[in-house]
Amino acid sequence: LSWNDLGRKVSDDQIRQRANALVKTGLSNLNYSYVSIDDDWCASRDPTTKEMIPDKTKFPFGMKALADYVHSLGLKFGIYTSIGPRTC
Repeated sequence: LSWNDLGRKVSDDQIRQRANALVKTGLSNLNYSYVSIDDDWCASRDPTTKEMIPDKTKFPFGMKALADYVHSLGLKFGIYTSIGPRTC
């Protein structure tokens, strides 16, 4: 959902808008039920755990809050990750 549409402009607000549109247009009733964020959502990695850290400017409430919102609409939520030092 996000890379082809948003590229590097992905953000909490943009994902919420697209999730709302899936429900409002009725597409979620036609099995369009996945909201996936591709690349460019993280700012860095934790130096100790190596976990990806969300960009706080783009995702000020964190990824859990966004996932909870998408799930509250009855949709599924996915996030692209990478095992490497960079995402792409």
